[in-house]
Amino acid sequence: MPLFDVNYQRIVDPALIEQNEFIQALLTKLPTNTYNRLVQTVKEAVAELALDKTKFVWTKAGALFGPNSLGPKRHIDHLWESVKKAVGDGPNCLKTVGSLLMWQIALREEEWLLYRQDNGGTDPDTGKTITVSTYWIKE
Repeated sequence: MPLFDVNYQRIVDPALIEQNEFIQALLTKLPTNTYNRLVQTVKEAVAELALDKTKFVWTKAGALFGPNSLGPKRHIDHLWESVKKAVGDGPNCLKTVGSLLMWQIALREEEWLLYRQDNGGTDPDTGKTITVSTYWIKE
């Protein structure tokens, strides 16, 4: 059970995430080597987190790829710049990076938990509540 969605009480299928509109936009709008580098950047960041079993392992996209990221700055900058080129800045950019993170965590062997928290806002395009997804390894 690699990734379990606590809110919806179901296992997250990585194949469904890979087919979402945000991942597909990257795949169709970016050169293959750029797309592969983005996936590798996210995969490496998640793998680094999973190594440390001595502490509570928790993350979200902002923590892994934000200004205080521990990953190589050139890779993080490249991630954001490339995603913006493919889907634009703003909500779609955040949703795309979030989708990449969810997809790569769902592919992992460890048992991860996903919890979605309401951030108090409403998406003006969809009318849906905006949530922040957080992840942790279940020990």
